[in-house]
Amino acid sequence: MKKITFNVDSVLPQLAQVASVVNSKNTIQILDSVMVETFSDGSTAIFTTSDGEVTLQMKAAVESEEPTKFCVEAKTFLQTLRGLNGRVVTLTLTDESPTIEGKYDNGNFKLPYQDASMFPTPNKFDGEQEERILDAQCFLRAVDMVKFSVASDELRPQMNGVHVDFFADSMVAVASDGHKLAKFSDLSITRTDDKVSEFILPTKPSNLLTSIMQKAVGDVKITFDARMLSVSNSDWKLTTRLIEGRFPNYNSVIPKDLSIEAVVNKENILGALKRVLPLGSSSSEMVVLNFRNNAVIVSAEDIDFSTSASEMIPCEYSGESLRIAFKGSFLAMSVQNIDDELIVFSMSDPSRACVLRPFEQAGQTEFLSLLMPMMLND
Repeated sequence: MKKITFNVDSVLPQLAQVASVVNSKNTIQILDSVMVETFSDGSTAIFTTSDGEVTLQMKAAVESEEPTKFCVEAKTFLQTLRGLNGRVVTLTLTDESPTIEGKYDNGNFKLPYQDASMFPTPNKFDGEQEERILDAQCFLRAVDMVKFSVASDELRPQMNGVHVDFFADSMVAVASDGHKLAKFSDLSITRTDDKVSEFILPTKPSNLLTSIMQKAVGDVKITFDARMLSVSNSDWKLTTRLIEGRFPNYNSVIPKDLSIEAVVNKENILGALKRVLPLGSSSSEMVVLNFRNNAVIVSAEDIDFSTSASEMIPCEYSGESLRIAFKGSFLAMSVQNIDDELIVFSMSDPSRACVLRPFEQAGQTEFLSLLMPMMLND
């Protein structure tokens, strides 16, 4: 008979995080479970979940009498503990039957458990590995700034993730779905050799990492080869299979000869989009920007339902009148992810890509978002 005691508040955040890895439907039943492992120090447990591609391990504070390892259905275990906030729970594993008995101050519960030997081990590195030690918040920002542009395209799987390059003078994170592109460069992250290394991080682990690292302090260790990547610190470790293949040459699609510029207040244009888009076409989501002397008119219409809206907001622009159209939701996402009060629209003509940048780049970082225009029917 083995016992584990813990305050629910000290394990619930970690359990909720690892449970988010579990798929709603699994072909292998054991993947519905969280593996709980305690150690001889008697003060630590590690929760582990996997979907076959991604494995997440998180450390939590517990009291245990001896080392043990078992698996319990993750969603049920999480739901059970969510109703016991602030309480001290003791789990007892009985030898007679594969059952966990949970007791707290005025109640109890029972859950079945499974043999932990059935739980899959994380995929192993099998190629030449590279290791990088990065500030957690730097890596978080790089992934978080670009992941809104990740594609979901079965024909081009290399686009279905965040691409990360390590150059001699910077780390660059890029994502694109062919209609929009986001590129974030951190010039503070350098290397001492001329080697270029790269990986493509799939969408699910990208989202998991941005969630885990929101409160992370200090450095994380990133280890990767051609197929696998792990990111870890002293409290957690995420291991994932990478997207294999070559990411397109993103620099080649970013236009350099953009001679027309307009500077727009971020909140002004987001507010205008919020007000005009509901009266535009729900299928095309087309929004038209008409730049003229020190103003831009933001408009949308739905011919089928005879609805339309337009709003004029100030901007710094002194060229000839220019009308350019975008998918409204894509424009809103691109604007929202620019971390500055003022946004620079760089253009050449209504049929070519537009580049959005912050008016002032932050510190040693550079960000841009590229947006392909929609065809205007004049």
